[in-house]
Amino acid sequence: MLWCHISQLNMAEVEILARWTGKTAIVLGYATPDPAIVPEFIRRTFLPSNLTGPHMRLFYAFVEADVTMEGGYLQMGYGKEIEVVGSQGPSGLRFTLCVYNHLLTADFPPALVGIRYDLANSCSSQIWPTLIPAGTAELELPPPVLFGDLLRRICSGIQVGFDINALHV
Repeated sequence: MLWCHISQLNMAEVEILARWTGKTAIVLGYATPDPAIVPEFIRRTFLPSNLTGPHMRLFYAFVEADVTMEGGYLQMGYGKEIEVVGSQGPSGLRFTLCVYNHLLTADFPPALVGIRYDLANSCSSQIWPTLIPAGTAELELPPPVLFGDLLRRICSGIQVGFDINALHV
């Protein structure tokens, strides 16, 4: 099977990849022992009738390794301090999927003005809805690296911040 480099994809193809990753993450969120249910208002943004695109961010990293890594999955919640009406869980959800050493991270941020991402310590680039380069090209994990530790480092390297000045009351 031939893989193209992610930079060879045009924005329409990147959006298709974002939609596939987001949809896959949403479904996996239901199928885990500790369900991570993406809120309905976000799930609805994946409908074909939604012209603005899904409410998510897609991050990408590729890991060079001696072995092919496939089928890994990690889910993480954040933002418990930001309450979502009708929900007990975290307001932000992130899922990292591994497909043949390609690590795709779907981030479903809270519906809140002022959310920003800091990629200074991340080897993942944001590729959708806009391109933001990774802050670092290397992971600092001493060998031997456990697959779960790798996924956790990829997923948690994307820091979420909030600009309080963005709120207008």
